[in-house]
Amino acid sequence: MQPQLQQQQQQHVLLQQLQQQQHVLLQQLQQQQQQYVLLQQLQQQQQQHVLLQQLQQQQHVLLQQLQQQQHVLLQQLQQQQHVLLQQLQQQQHVLLQQLQQQQHVLLQQHV
Repeated sequence: MQPQLQQQQQQHVLLQQLQQQQHVLLQQLQQQQQQYVLLQQLQQQQQQHVLLQQLQQQQHVLLQQLQQQQHVLLQQLQQQQHVLLQQLQQQQHVLLQQLQQQQHVLLQQHV
């Protein structure tokens, strides 16, 4: 009877130890899962950071292109204005000459 009681006590102790070990292992597993989730979140944040950097670079390139286009368009506009101004001045000059000639003719006729 005595040895059987000892055996039962030993089994009980072993069972307790086993349950404790299982509990510890379960805690470790939960910690690992949390670490895995945190790692995934970190990777996502890194990817977002990379995407943000790419977006900023693209915006910078687009801004540069836009500024260059504006500069080119402004130059073209200034050249066109210059040409139009020259044409206008030439037309005014021609019209003025014609007017002076007509006045001269009219004056001669009048005289």
